[in-house]
Amino acid sequence: MIETPPYTPGDVQAGLASTAQQVGHLYGFLASLYRAELTPKQLHALRTPEMANMLARVGIDLRGAFWTKPDAQVLEQLAVEFTALFLGPGGHISPHESVQIEQHGGYWGDATTAVRRFITETGIEYNADYNGIPDHISVELEFLAELARREGLAWAREDAVAAGNCLAYQRDFLEEHLGRWIDKFCSRVVETAEMSFYRDVAQVTAAFVHSEIEAVQERLGAGGAASCSPAISAGFATASPGAAAPVCSLPR
Repeated sequence: MIETPPYTPGDVQAGLASTAQQVGHLYGFLASLYRAELTPKQLHALRTPEMANMLARVGIDLRGAFWTKPDAQVLEQLAVEFTALFLGPGGHISPHESVQIEQHGGYWGDATTAVRRFITETGIEYNADYNGIPDHISVELEFLAELARREGLAWAREDAVAAGNCLAYQRDFLEEHLGRWIDKFCSRVVETAEMSFYRDVAQVTAAFVHSEIEAVQERLGAGGAASCSPAISAGFATASPGAAAPVCSLPR
């Protein structure tokens, strides 16, 4: 979905840095859409021509008659849809890994523990005031956004080892966690949503995650990054999956 262009030896690091930053922005943007209902600031950003054109390119169309309605009406209708889809009561689609993949589909299952352990073992911490369930889709997407952001910074300073560690974390997390349940979750959203916005978001999410499962391997090979087992010694500082403030550039 985000293509890695052909690189020459002179611009390979800069090109990979740019690609990783774009990947991080899209992960973060998607995380913000699943985290909570749209806010007025988010809606204003979505309605800018630049953002609308960018979203149209990835498959989210904001050019229909619905988006010409007053802000308050758009926000109210989207909030109703968000609540019906992801919050309930009853009949909603739980955006939690444990519910989607475990046999009995309960909260705080083994998958929840595994996600939290994976994230914290990278050296990235949940915000102290985060009270949500650790395997919510917005947290998993935000975690990947932060890894891609750090990957981009590593490429920018020509640190292929650190970039390789970030990519290895992304690869393993996609294979062991998000990639295992994203199709089931997004398919249910597409089938259930009454408004095109969340159908489009779900389709883009599934397509993007699948594209990144392949793309992380391409970035590992393109920059000569070391595909090693992730280690806490990769030099990660504290970050904030699940925080109130998203990692992406879309304001809240």
